[in-house]
Amino acid sequence: GALLLLIAACALQAWVYDDPTYAWYSVYAATMSLAVAAYTGVGGHLIWSQSGLWADLALGFLAVIAAAAAAIFIRDLTAIHVRSRFLGSLMRVVGRGGMVLACTFFFVSKQWALALIVGYILLVAALSMSSAWMTWRRGDVVGLWVLAAFLPLAAAVGLTLIQALGWIPVSFGMQYAVVISTAIEVPLLLVALTLRSRERHGAQIRELALSTQDALTGLLAPHLFMDRLQQVVTRYRRDHEDAAVVYIDLVNYGRIKSVHGASVAEQSLLRSVIKLRRLLRDVDTVSRVSEARFGLVLEGVSSRASVTDRAARLIASGLMPLKGLKPE
Repeated sequence: GALLLLIAACALQAWVYDDPTYAWYSVYAATMSLAVAAYTGVGGHLIWSQSGLWADLALGFLAVIAAAAAAIFIRDLTAIHVRSRFLGSLMRVVGRGGMVLACTFFFVSKQWALALIVGYILLVAALSMSSAWMTWRRGDVVGLWVLAAFLPLAAAVGLTLIQALGWIPVSFGMQYAVVISTAIEVPLLLVALTLRSRERHGAQIRELALSTQDALTGLLAPHLFMDRLQQVVTRYRRDHEDAAVVYIDLVNYGRIKSVHGASVAEQSLLRSVIKLRRLLRDVDTVSRVSEARFGLVLEGVSSRASVTDRAARLIASGLMPLKGLKPE
């Protein structure tokens, strides 16, 4: 029930945020849930009770499909192919090979099928933990969550293999160790996915900001300023809404740059932006329209006197010396 609720939440999140990563995770979690249902007998009792052949083969088939999906999912989640091309390629081959391996359960004996299941799941767990360890060592916290998710599963599968070999007695706890470890693994992987998704969305937001803002000052990009200006002109023609358009030059920017260098010139631009912000409202549009020119759109301004007053205060602020500023 908890797994089904998790799958539904991830599918909803994939639809709301248009994020395919959550959709793939919900597919992976659904496959794991079916494998757990086959392992516990719930699937054979409630889902495919009319097919004895499938009830007999479902566990091996679904377990390998789930492990193959995990290999591909973990490869993308940890981005291990960026850090280690060999490990990334190996996980991709193992993941795709699992799809082929799952079909062999229709043709091999149960003894061989059990060996293939356990061996393949242990291989996927080892590769996943290796990629998680390398990711964590690079300072990526996602690797720690993936490692914490797969350690219990690897231990449970290993104990199941030892039990199948008859080295330890069968017990209730041992029988359901795989189910418990799966119930731990799936939510922990969701935490790792959430962290990675937040990181990727943050990068996309920063990339979007680069196209809409000036990189140095954080003001609007020139093309957006021209769009705002065009909107103001259109509204004035249609509704006669007053506005003021002001262009401001940092007139000694060229001399500052030639005498003191580009770094000090950039500082002068940033100080100009600070002085501008002190005189503007939050609703006013301000942009860096060229190297040392700023553009303002002041909506709702009906008299030239108010604009002149702000301009005078801005010039006075620009001429005011700052104590301790070097060079002056």
